[in-house]
Amino acid sequence: MSVAAVDYIMGSSRIFIKLPAALEGQFDLFGVGIGRYRLMIIVICGLLTVALQLILARTRFGSRLARGGGRSARGKRARHQRAAGVCASPSRSAAALPASAAR
Repeated sequence: MSVAAVDYIMGSSRIFIKLPAALEGQFDLFGVGIGRYRLMIIVICGLLTVALQLILARTRFGSRLARGGGRSARGKRARHQRAAGVCASPSRSAAALPASAAR
């Protein structure tokens, strides 16, 4: 349906765009001719993939995304249990907390 909407708005006729001179032509890579424009697209996609991987591997956002986004039902239950003093770990139970935090 979205293809039909774009086709209705933009039209179905092809529009040809002249490439810059730097992107015209081919490279011969291992005996295979690859167009410069296509090679540029491959390089850009590779750089974006590496950048995304670095962002996901080295940021707090990436670690939160990897473990499920942060606010799951399980996390809420654990927070409510801690607030009520019901935990599996004896070091985190209400008896182990200071009197001001046990309320």
